[in-house]
Amino acid sequence: MKNCCQQEEWYSASVTAIVVPPNIDSGEIVSRAWKRYNLSLGGGLNKVAGKVFRIGHVGHLNEVNYLFSHTSIIVTYCTDISQGKTFCWLFFR
Repeated sequence: MKNCCQQEEWYSASVTAIVVPPNIDSGEIVSRAWKRYNLSLGGGLNKVAGKVFRIGHVGHLNEVNYLFSHTSIIVTYCTDISQGKTFCWLFFR
């Protein structure tokens, strides 16, 4: 997966949009995160609807917190939808 923002100088301090693989609907990620984990994510809007999900991160957060919290959420979700198969590696390669 990658950040939707192409240039680092445009990164937001409050939200990150994550691009999902073409065969995945980001709305399903948002829906499942809420139903199974009580985790509120945002869907993509306008041209990126269904292609990205948004993670809000307002407040004190350093790079280490961000890396571990978001990676653990994504790995948990990937493992959940793939029954532990290699789906996660598609996201992180």
